[in-house]
Parts: sequence; C-alpha cells; structure tokens
Amino acid sequence: MGRRKPIVAGNWKMHNTIPESLALVDAMLPALQLFHSVERIVCPPYTSLPAVSARLRETEILVGAQNLCPEPKGAFTGEIAPGMLEGLATFVIVGHSERRQLFFEDDALVNRKVKAALDAALVPIVCVGESLAQHERGETDVVVTRQVHAALDGVDHISAVVIAYEPIWAIGTGRAATPEGANATIALIRHTVAEIAGAAIAEGLQVQYGGSVTPDNFAGFIAQPDIERSPRACPARSEPASGAHGPALREASLRAEPTGLPCAKRACERSPRVPSQDDTQRYAGHSASWPLSKVGSADFPSWS
Repeated sequence: MGRRKPIVAGNWKMHNTIPESLALVDAMLPALQLFHSVERIVCPPYTSLPAVSARLRETEILVGAQNLCPEPKGAFTGEIAPGMLEGLATFVIVGHSERRQLFFEDDALVNRKVKAALDAALVPIVCVGESLAQHERGETDVVVTRQVHAALDGVDHISAVVIAYEPIWAIGTGRAATPEGANATIALIRHTVAEIAGAAIAEGLQVQYGGSVTPDNFAGFIAQPDIERSPRACPARSEPASGAHGPALREASLRAEPTGLPCAKRACERSPRVPSQDDTQRYAGHSASWPLSKVGSADFPSWS
C-alpha cells in the first residue's frame, strides 16, 4: 500500500479580522504553493471563511471550518449548518478540546457532528486526547479508545475521516508528549479503528499529532514509524513559512513520497496573536484545564 499523503493544517481559532486573514493568506501563499507532497489546510474563523476560500480557490491550498452544527437547519441561533459550508470548506474540525471543555460538547454530540459532516461531503478532522489529570492517572489509552469508539459509532465511511491525537496537557503549554509516547497512542488509535472497521481501513486512515510541536522537537516526532506516515503536526508559532521545519519536513517527504517531491516547510501559519495569560484565566472557570490544540495538525499541526 502506498504512503498516506501527509496533512499540515492550521487552526486560527478566534483570531484575525477579514483583512487580517487575507493578509495572512497572502503572506503564506508563495511558500505554500511550492510544496505539493503535503495536503495544506488553513482553518480561519467563520467570518473570514468566504474571503479566504475565494482567495485560495485557484490554488492547491484547502480550507477547513473550525466547527459545525449537526442539524441541517432550524432555530439554532449562532450555529452553522453543514450545508452552509458548501463551496467554502473541504474539511471541518470536530471535537476540538476547547469545544469539549469550554462548550461542554460530549462524545455523543461529536459523533453526530462526524455523521453530519460526512453527509455534507465534508472531511471531519476528529480531535481526541486526554487531560492532564487523565494522563497522570495513566488513563490515556482508556480515554482515547473511548473517544475513538464514540466518534466512529455508526459511521459508514470511516475511511473518509481524519483523526487528530491532541493530548490536552501538551497543547500550548510547552509540554510536548515524547515522540515515542505520541507514536504509541497513534498506533493504539489505528488498532482501535482496525477493531471497528478492519485492518485495511485502519492502515489507510490519516492520524495526526498536535501539541507543542516546535522546530526543536519536530524531527523526533516524524522519525517515529506511525507519526512518520501520518499527517504532520505543526506548531502554533508565527515564524515565516520558510521557517525551521524545512529540513525535517523535506526529509519526511522524501521518505513518504516515492516521487521525492519536497514537503511544505510551514503550511500552517497562524495569527501572530496568541491567547494571553488573561485569556487563560478568563476561561479557567469553564474547565479543569486550559486546552490548546492544533490538524494537524491537526492544532490539526499542533491544532491550536
């Protein structure tokens, strides 16, 4: 079986006005268009989604939404139905740790969102991961297995799903999981999917790691057997698109792609503005720990 195409994605969260989003895309685009062996995804806020989607329409860069409502329409003030994303997004983040913790989204709702996304021909990036307390109690395997089972329960097209493993305690804290630990959990996720849908689907599934990935530790993650062949995580930093990830990503690309096409150096730029200590304290009352993830990566990349 051929290698899965890596994903590098950036979740911009609640950052950037429409002009700021377009400026960020324009700054990223020259570098992003140079690299074809990686699926490059940006996930702007909803207000910027139409403008960013239009700006990227003639490029290979894909667009993802940060959330969706599982209902097709109705009296759901402030929500976005899957059908409203037609022509605007290819991917959608589902079950992000901030949605789970700050907005009390449970496994059942995540499952409904996965199904709604697939019904609307969107690719759900399903985020799973344990909290610091769960990690310290040695419950990582139990928590992640439960989340994967719940998210995929009754899903007909599991092969169309992307899973992002984002340990909550390692997202935006500077405390990255060890490459070996992340690799073991991603292998567990693949094993769990094999139990649900069979080995062939599990082998082809894209599984992403995100959480305090930096230029210093990036090479260690992609050297792992399961992470090396899965979507890449990229850190929530604002260095240029030609930043320090280039050598490690290029090496990974040469291993992952028989054609030897270079991999994206920094496909998941996000806003230079990051949550402040005041932000953390403001939301601390909503959850036991402050999550920060990235698809991608993906935070999908650390999915922030």
